[in-house]
Amino acid sequence: MNELEDFHEELYNEVTNGAVVNNDFYQHQLFDYFCQYLNDFGEIDIPFYSYYKDQNGRALNGYYFNDGENGNNSLNLFICSYSGSNKLLNINKDEIETCFKRLENFYLKSLDKNFHWQMEESSDGYEIARLIYEHQKDISNINLYLLTDKRLSTRMETIPSKSTVNVNFHYHLWDLTRLYRVLSSERVSEDIVINFREEFECELQCLPANFESSEYRSFLVVVPGLVLSKLYEKYGSRLLERNVRSFLQVRGKVNKKIRETILKEPERFFAYNNGITATAEDIKLEKGKIAELKNLQIVNGGQTTASLFNAYKKDKADIKGIFVQMKLSVISQEMADEMVPLISKYANSQNKVNDADFFATHAFHKRIEEFSRRIYVPAGAGQLTQSKWFYERARGQYLNGYAYSSSASAKKFKLEFPKKQVFTKTDLAKFEGVWMQLPHIVSKGAQYIFLDFANKIEGEWKKDDKPFNELYYKTCIAKAIIFKETESIVTNSSWYDGGYRANIVAYSLSFVAYKIQQLGKSLDFLEVWNTQTITETFKNVLKIVTKKVHDKLLNNGVFSNVGQYCKRSSCWDAVKAINFEFSASFVDELIEIDDFAKEVSNAKKVQKIDNGIEAQKKVMEHSPEYWQNVLEYGRQKRVITPKEESIIGYLLKNKFVSEKQSIIMLEILDKISEEGFSG
Repeated sequence: MNELEDFHEELYNEVTNGAVVNNDFYQHQLFDYFCQYLNDFGEIDIPFYSYYKDQNGRALNGYYFNDGENGNNSLNLFICSYSGSNKLLNINKDEIETCFKRLENFYLKSLDKNFHWQMEESSDGYEIARLIYEHQKDISNINLYLLTDKRLSTRMETIPSKSTVNVNFHYHLWDLTRLYRVLSSERVSEDIVINFREEFECELQCLPANFESSEYRSFLVVVPGLVLSKLYEKYGSRLLERNVRSFLQVRGKVNKKIRETILKEPERFFAYNNGITATAEDIKLEKGKIAELKNLQIVNGGQTTASLFNAYKKDKADIKGIFVQMKLSVISQEMADEMVPLISKYANSQNKVNDADFFATHAFHKRIEEFSRRIYVPAGAGQLTQSKWFYERARGQYLNGYAYSSSASAKKFKLEFPKKQVFTKTDLAKFEGVWMQLPHIVSKGAQYIFLDFANKIEGEWKKDDKPFNELYYKTCIAKAIIFKETESIVTNSSWYDGGYRANIVAYSLSFVAYKIQQLGKSLDFLEVWNTQTITETFKNVLKIVTKKVHDKLLNNGVFSNVGQYCKRSSCWDAVKAINFEFSASFVDELIEIDDFAKEVSNAKKVQKIDNGIEAQKKVMEHSPEYWQNVLEYGRQKRVITPKEESIIGYLLKNKFVSEKQSIIMLEILDKISEEGFSG
């Protein structure tokens, strides 16, 4: 059995087990499996599952509507083709074309108001059909996605886009081979290779920067506005910096001044506009001009790019005479992970981009990852082996953990890290978000709750990182267990008809957190961690609460669009007003706030010790010569204090510093690095 077949077997088991455990449809499980990964590496935002199929050649499995904040309004429609076989099967060209045609037909039929009028409002297809009808004038691009566990049997490098009078259809096929190829690589996404001669019948004028660097090459480039606009039309958010793709897109509406210049004074655009900052991983030059770029990324200038696109598509502006200046840094793939986020951060600093936008690479995640690789789950009665939860800090880490191992090693890895115990950054934000009592933010989707979570953690981490310790980690896992248990309770309830599970779960757990807070108590998260489950008493509470929340959401008396209603703070206010009291037996399971506070305090003390040990280890990794250079550079720049000088001097003399002194040493290193010290 080869690696692709192994991967198919894992997917088959994941889908089959998920469908059985959650009493769900196989296609829904396949949809969730693909979409979680596609979101993780920046291909899509998390879509809504919405199943529809009729006898007239119309079908879909999900959707996501980009509401146009970046000027590139788009509708994303999804369809699944699930084989249901434990053998790896092929998908051919005819089946591919049929699936995409069904999506097209659904969209075109939705333009007729009678289509959604004839549906039940509670049906899955109603909401997206109505949304298409009401917003059809705002939609300029439609991305059609086919997700399948089959393998592409024909050679189809690309599926050409198709334009109609009002919209452009773009086709995205994700078969098993493509998903595996991307997941098992170290790349964030598939390569974007732009051949300017083939695509635009031109090369880009450029001027190399006159300096040498082993890390990167720089160019000053002139880009035709029409080329930039068409690139954005084709690649959309993938053209924006992928390491922070979900959090560093174009903010706000299209800039009025930029639009005014495009429409009224296009010949002055180059003079008035600041241009864009971009990176690429490789470049091909022909006669001093840029012929090809690999993985072009716009890290500053999204507003300019979106404004050009908007004027070209919406205003039908003639932008052939518009040119944009671009500062291009060509950075190797090896250096890209380190340098691109920093270029993006500093290039955007003039626009006050929040540090949370770059939180995906924060030390917080590295600490959670370290805990997950080290801390075993408590062994239950009769268990001979112990497992761990796996925090997937970077996309594809879990698959890479066993993909290239022997079958015995892969089996051992999966026993140590069961698939059901894998969680991601957005999962963590969601688990925390419901206990922060933010169900309306959680209901907006992964990127919204992650940004809210990032803002909170970033601020707290700057003040003091010690609260993010082993107790915090175990509490997070406890919240994950509770979340998954609640999902299972909802799915298996007789009253559940298959809709809005994510909203019901989020609001139910936030409601429980709210009611516990009113009592001045705390849930015993450590007990959940120790048992890796919740008590029958807690399950009974959740069975009652989820039913009440379900009824409140669906019978709100105001909004027929429940999904949109759940995104409003007024919805949370309404749920908080539900009349409910905990059973006495559940209250007995809660612990006093003071007791939990003592556990938190003790855990912070332990983390303080761990921080010191880690700092000491990092300091001793550098040679005395290195720290001598630090001392001399700090003196030269006049940025270190006498106390700091004495600590470095003590290290150079005694070859040893304490844990507390080591923390100060690392702070010195951070300080002089900001002044340009590179070692």
